[in-house]
Amino acid sequence: MREKIEEIWDEEREIIFIKKYLRNKKVLRVLDDVDHINQLQVLAGKEDWFGIGSRIIITTRNERLLVQHDVTLCHHVKVLDKGAALELFSLHAFKKNMPEDGFWELSTYFINYAGGLPLALETLGSTLFKRRLDTWNSVWDNLSKIHNPTIFDKLKISYDGPEEWEKRIFLDVACFHKGKYTKRVIEMLDDYFGISSSIMIDVLIERSLIYQDHRKCIWMHDLIQEMAWTVIAHESKESGQRSRLWLYNDIYHVFRTNTVRS
Repeated sequence: MREKIEEIWDEEREIIFIKKYLRNKKVLRVLDDVDHINQLQVLAGKEDWFGIGSRIIITTRNERLLVQHDVTLCHHVKVLDKGAALELFSLHAFKKNMPEDGFWELSTYFINYAGGLPLALETLGSTLFKRRLDTWNSVWDNLSKIHNPTIFDKLKISYDGPEEWEKRIFLDVACFHKGKYTKRVIEMLDDYFGISSSIMIDVLIERSLIYQDHRKCIWMHDLIQEMAWTVIAHESKESGQRSRLWLYNDIYHVFRTNTVRS
């Protein structure tokens, strides 16, 4: 109870401070990785809390928070193109803008694997900095077998946020529905789960876990899909005890050994 009172008191003091000292000042305030509407209400409540010409920059994994706070100017961050991805990866792997001689081919492999995701490019580049060519080959060979924990943990933050039903829908999309028409996917999910999944698809899009292309098909980044597969793999070492099976070898093994989850 005491902790709750102190939390409320701190929020009230923050609001009073902003209104009193920043009302007539032109400020630049950056709110990074916002994950709850209360953070916006306390730290960026209303326009008249700040002086004319002030700018509030908000970054979040959940677009819905911006809608709830009536933020009208939004920018969707896109993945990097090949040129920018090469430069970012090289800055971390070589401390220069381009790969060194002998590392170009492997650098291209890692860049394609990252799919323009800055987090993956920075993490992989830093891992490979000042390492021998044979070590680069070893890391590349292991990527499909051993997932990088830094990349996985960061991506899983977005997965941990939604409610339980939304997580179930997300895992189903990752395993069975990527690339299919959104309308058809919703119909199949509705039939299978016995609920209306349309709102949950909207939530997953708002959280940037999935997206809809110009053909109205559902997609997700390859590394986000890989994260979803890893979540399912962690359910059990035995494939037959996992919640979902989508790989031919796993399905064949379960039927052959009769180890399906009850």
